[in-house]
Amino acid sequence: MLRRFNRSIARMCVFVLILAVPLLKGCSSSNGGTEIGNPFYQDLEMGTFSSNQELQDYILDQYAKSVLPQDAYGSSWVVDDELDAGNDGSTEGGSTNDAVSAPDSYSETNVQEAGVDEADQAKTDGRYIYLAGDKTVHIVDTETPSAMNEVSTISVNGYVDSLYLYNDLLVILYTPDNGRGNYWDYAGATEDVAVGFCYWFPVNAETGVKIVDVSDQANPAEKSDTIIEGNLISSRRIENKLYVVQQFLPELPQFDYYYYGNQNKDDVIKANKAKLKDVTLDNLIPYYKTVDKEGKESESTQLVTYEHFYKPSDTSGGSVVTVSTFDLLDLTQTVESTGVIADAHTVYASTSALYVASTRWNDSAYDKNDSLNIYQTYLFKFSFTDDGVVCTGAGSVNGHILNQFSLGEYEDVLRIATTNGESWMGSGTKSSNVYCLKVEDEKLNVIGKIEDIAKGESIYAVRFLGKRGYIVTFVQVDPLFTVDLSDPYHPEIVGELKVPGYSDYIHPLSDNYILTIGQDVNLYQGTPWVQGVQLSIFDVSDFGNPVLLFKENIGDRGTYSEALYNHKAFTYWASNNLLAIPVNLYEVESPAYPYDYGTYKYSGLYVYEISTENGFSHLGTIETGNAYSSYYSTWTRGVFMDDHVFAVQKNAVYSAEYNAISTTTNTLDLTE
Repeated sequence: MLRRFNRSIARMCVFVLILAVPLLKGCSSSNGGTEIGNPFYQDLEMGTFSSNQELQDYILDQYAKSVLPQDAYGSSWVVDDELDAGNDGSTEGGSTNDAVSAPDSYSETNVQEAGVDEADQAKTDGRYIYLAGDKTVHIVDTETPSAMNEVSTISVNGYVDSLYLYNDLLVILYTPDNGRGNYWDYAGATEDVAVGFCYWFPVNAETGVKIVDVSDQANPAEKSDTIIEGNLISSRRIENKLYVVQQFLPELPQFDYYYYGNQNKDDVIKANKAKLKDVTLDNLIPYYKTVDKEGKESESTQLVTYEHFYKPSDTSGGSVVTVSTFDLLDLTQTVESTGVIADAHTVYASTSALYVASTRWNDSAYDKNDSLNIYQTYLFKFSFTDDGVVCTGAGSVNGHILNQFSLGEYEDVLRIATTNGESWMGSGTKSSNVYCLKVEDEKLNVIGKIEDIAKGESIYAVRFLGKRGYIVTFVQVDPLFTVDLSDPYHPEIVGELKVPGYSDYIHPLSDNYILTIGQDVNLYQGTPWVQGVQLSIFDVSDFGNPVLLFKENIGDRGTYSEALYNHKAFTYWASNNLLAIPVNLYEVESPAYPYDYGTYKYSGLYVYEISTENGFSHLGTIETGNAYSSYYSTWTRGVFMDDHVFAVQKNAVYSAEYNAISTTTNTLDLTE
């Protein structure tokens, strides 16, 4: 049966560079309750469907009405790569947001919330390292680090995205090699990969979930393989439950996304409905199938039945977001899925709920020529209940978020930090906010807020840790704001520290200290020029007066680290106070101006011992590439085991004693 139509529409995003602007700071705070002073953000009522026909009519109606004014064409923003905030990509109520503790003998994936595991390219059980290749997964035995060996390779019918390790089960998330030829169109984006709001989304996308028994690492045994239609946005594992979040965009006949100055919006919508009238539900929602060990596929099954679909009272666009649940203790169960007619750009999860966030163009603000409120963030809360995953509330707030760390839940209250306005329209259209939201009467209501933070600046880093919040904004210097969230009805900024440069990621060392990674900035003739990577330790014991204790600069202009935009590349082994980050090092031989780029020297895993008394002690660098090599890995992970540190890449594993890195480095080549 033909389930898809071809679409001939292509979209372009116009990326406009941000300009350096003066700092204009200010903020206001108020008790939101259910009374909200700003007319643009709102709670959203959620409904369900009574039949497949109602579901079909609703989705088609949303696609037909998803038209924007021509001024919105390509409207997106990115920061200059000189001032790149470093989006992170893909991820918790219930928890106190304390620093995640790992087994004493080895480090684990750096995650946002304790008890909420996140997928990554490398996982370990303390002896074996499981790492993602292109279309394979390598299992490496590190019992003798100086003589590491690959014990087996798992073949995957597609490109490996990421992994989970739960007891003796290895979960492989991958993009199936389906031969259908995925192509990209405008709709949504994988989590945090888009730094603007012209999101690109793969049509025809599928996501594979292969589960393998690795109790015998030399002889892995496939347990199940499921292929689900939809682009993988993110995923989480909480104990034995794996949650996979996808966005599904069908191929449709060509229709109009924009109305121009001489067009009436209602006429465009009417024409769209006529163009879409022959599309059936079979084309509009995702299906899934299983694949046996011989590669035989089952019949496709509707992923979400109509009674498990939710529709927000205010939406635009018919794309489908699904949350699918796998029980890793009972692989005989069928996939359980919940859906909502919405977009998904970012996912955050606590131990009790999962939140899906997306950025929306605000027609009301556009009509009022209100550039400050031109974007809204829509939020959907999926609670983990005895009856499965249930959408329990939805709402929206002003502005757009940076990444998953822009959200954090504590005692059933969601905190979210957003930035208003268009960066490309100048400093006057930017400011930031913190909102506290709680489900009341099946709506996600704003109960408290701080608005107009750091006018003229954008948010570069956020971290919510229990009753505390940290926000970094930037334009010329880096203000670190400390936010008291102990009363969610009256959140309050209580402290501010201005330091050169900016932070991209904030990591808790303890209740009284935080560690950050970002980039140093040199202000020259009023313009900030990014230099090398910068590590910082802050004392926040006096929460209203944060203090910079130590700073470590790495390299010159051009130097960067994957950890600037991906927290999983930031490995902090708390039990031993050790830090590992990948760095591409650039150095300026004869510095003349701060805008001079350095010359590439090498890539490597930098290893530090961290102390709140003595700062940073560089233990050494495992070199993984140099200026003369032709190979550059797309990712690098640091893994600590006992007295060794490993630099893990898709084609190689390097090992060394972390107290004698320069003399003990060994390499295992995994080139496929």
